Amino acid sequence: YLALGVGAWSAAIFHLMTHAFFKALLFLSAGVVIEALHHEPDIFKMGGLRRSLPWAFWGFLIGGASLAALPLVTAGFYSKDEILWSAWASNSGGAGLWAAGWAGALLTGIYTFRLIFIVFFGPQRTPVPRRAGALELAPIAVLAALSLGAGVLWIPPILGNVTVLAGFLQRALPPMVLRNGTHGLWLMELLAAAASVGGIYAAYRLFGAQRPEGVSWRDSPAARRIAAWMYAGWGFDAAYDRLLVRPFVGMAGRSRADPVDAFYEGAATLCRGLYYLFSALHNGRMRWYAAGIAVGSVFLLTLAAVL
Repeated sequence: YLALGVGAWSAAIFHLMTHAFFKALLFLSAGVVIEALHHEPDIFKMGGLRRSLPWAFWGFLIGGASLAALPLVTAGFYSKDEILWSAWASNSGGAGLWAAGWAGALLTGIYTFRLIFIVFFGPQRTPVPRRAGALELAPIAVLAALSLGAGVLWIPPILGNVTVLAGFLQRALPPMVLRNGTHGLWLMELLAAAASVGGIYAAYRLFGAQRPEGVSWRDSPAARRIAAWMYAGWGFDAAYDRLLVRPFVGMAGRSRADPVDAFYEGAATLCRGLYYLFSALHNGRMRWYAAGIAVGSVFLLTLAAVL
């Protein structure tokens, strides 16, 4: 959306392509893990699975690295870098949009590798009774190769200037209008790399580094309060419940006999009455039917003569 918003149509399609590769790889690798653990979805019941499920580990590591835009070696780096550069250099972009994209890239590295460190490192908490078969591993291998190598279709000028995909897409899509050409491209490349590496390092320090029991910062009261607040949806769920759900339920309880309901109940009562009235005419007696036809015919003829 950021790329589309700043007019970088080709960059948006490029990231859509790389995103398809590494997100599919992550989903398949996660499926292998969950299937191997008898459909256990809780990551805090996992741990240490890199030795028990090496294919899933490498698939998830490659997909996570591409999602976090690990510099130079992943396809996600080249597509995300192009989007960040577009947000900075486009006529429709600016520093605020670039900063939002950069912060998002930093957070992506943190939450992605938080998952990797919790699931695949540390002590193993759940035994692995089942291993993945060849039919499950083959697509992981293909998607891992694409998640690493698809970035070579579009490499920025300072890293090789490969524009195969860009040239192809720009035949149908308008090119992005730059404010100052490629001025500052080196700095933007370095900052994009810093967001990725910084996020991964922060995840390691927060969730991957081994610490003695009882001295982790996560055991502090402040950290526990922050975690409880975040698990509660930052208070949005409680606010939504108090401001919208409860008042609506209360109003509905106090207005069970409101005019709207009375109107529809009256319509239903009328339909039932007409049903009983007209059903009484169908009594199976032929003389009754013949009389009805005669009376109806006289009525229609009289009506026609009057009109």
